[in-house]
Amino acid sequence: MRITCSRESLAYGLGAVSRVAVRHTSMLATFRALTSYVLLEARDGLKLSATNLKLGITVQVAGVTVNEPGAVTVPAHLLTDLVKSLPGEEITLESHNGTLNVACGHFDTHIKGMGAEEFPLLEVEGQQVVHLPPDELRDAVQRVVIAAAKDETRPILTGVLARFEGEALTLAAADGFRLAEDQVPLPEPVSEPLEVVIPAPALVELSRLLTRQSEPVQMAVSEGGTRVLFRLTGVCLATQVVEGRFPDYRQVIPQSHTSRVVCDREELLKAARLGNLFVREASRGIRLIPDQDGGISLEAVSPELGDNVSRVEAVITGEPAELTLDAGYLVDVLSALEVPQVAIEMTTNNAPVVVRPVADEGYLYVVMPMQIQR
Repeated sequence: MRITCSRESLAYGLGAVSRVAVRHTSMLATFRALTSYVLLEARDGLKLSATNLKLGITVQVAGVTVNEPGAVTVPAHLLTDLVKSLPGEEITLESHNGTLNVACGHFDTHIKGMGAEEFPLLEVEGQQVVHLPPDELRDAVQRVVIAAAKDETRPILTGVLARFEGEALTLAAADGFRLAEDQVPLPEPVSEPLEVVIPAPALVELSRLLTRQSEPVQMAVSEGGTRVLFRLTGVCLATQVVEGRFPDYRQVIPQSHTSRVVCDREELLKAARLGNLFVREASRGIRLIPDQDGGISLEAVSPELGDNVSRVEAVITGEPAELTLDAGYLVDVLSALEVPQVAIEMTTNNAPVVVRPVADEGYLYVVMPMQIQR
């Protein structure tokens, strides 16, 4: 293999695939070791591939001249860090007997690799394809994935439910303490309903890739619904689904409220972040206290660190209710929403609370209040 390419394009491609590659692994097991490697294939252009056996990504690098086709695998993070550190605009890559030579300006590097023929790839066969608008998909993923569980106690909750029905894709995630749901309009209706649970890390990676996407995204589901493939411009992302049945989360969504607080999202986010500085290492609870002047105060108290009170102007309708929320959960949703105003809807101080954008009924975030003895 011998190619020349743009350093910037190669750095972008390596940055994308290296996020999937495992950073540390045992060299005793060749198959597992390849999960920390990147596969470079030079044919009509340069294709980079990496996988951790659950998630796989392939990136087509732009601005490549192939002088001699071939393939080689090398440590993904080593090559990524090297290319980012090199000066100049053009890089020459050449492989011989499993070793990759990287030449750029006055710098010359040799990286030992492994057999390309043994590289594992995630494949999706028997595909059912749906087209998705990239901007709406990215926004929905960022709004919903925050509610997915981080631990493996209940593996199904580490995923995001993707339900296709009619002219909409509904995304939902829940970790037992909060849930989020959003909808993505489909350019054309699906012929029959479809549900899969996609690992949250795969969708986080997808949202990063979507920042450079302008064309519709193709989402393909394998026969049997065990794998999902997202096709973007020059990029393919494949993932195994999370096995199991996602819980019926809609039964915990409040259908009405007795009190509604509407306030500026950015001001509320600033107040929540300040409060979170004091409670994030302790109870994590921040009190929302309505006042008689048409506003709410956010109170955070730490016996070890001190306390903070921030007041935010608000419009309150119904019976004002004081409640305590997890400060981190509040910061998460306010950071994910890019809207001028948000509404907080509640009934009693121990019933689920709904946070939603004003004038956007497609998204909702439900969080359980905290009961803290003071």
